[in-house]
Amino acid sequence: MGDRVNFGFKQGSGDIIFLYQHWGGWRHSRRLAEALDAAQPRLGDIGYATRIVISQLIGEDWESLTGHGIYFNELCLGEYDVHVVDFYNNTVTLHREDETAPRCIDEEPIWTMSIDDFVQSELSKVLTEV
Repeated sequence: MGDRVNFGFKQGSGDIIFLYQHWGGWRHSRRLAEALDAAQPRLGDIGYATRIVISQLIGEDWESLTGHGIYFNELCLGEYDVHVVDFYNNTVTLHREDETAPRCIDEEPIWTMSIDDFVQSELSKVLTEV
C-alpha cells in the first residue's frame, strides 16, 4: 500500500528529475508550497533551489533505506497528479501520469502557474484534519 506521490524538477534540457515518496501524498501540494517557500532566497540558483526543495520534502528521513527515490525521466506510479517545478521558467505545472509518454507524464499540463502564485495559493488554504 502507501500514499505514493511524485514531484518533478524540470531541467533546462527539458529532462525531469523526479522525487518519489512512498508516503508523501497526504497534503502533497501544501508540502511542495512550503518547500518552495523555504527555497525562496535561492530560487535564482537552480541547483541550490532544487536541493533545498528536495531536502524539505524528505525532511528528517534522509537516512532511511526506504520511502524515497530519485528518478530521471521516469517515475514510480503514484496516486496523485504530478507537480513539476520549472525554476528556469519560474512555474509549477500539474500533469497526469502517463507511463507511455516520453517522460511518464502528459506533455500538456492540467494547469500552469508561477511559483509565487502557487506558493501563495497553497499557503493561503485553511488546512483541516482528515
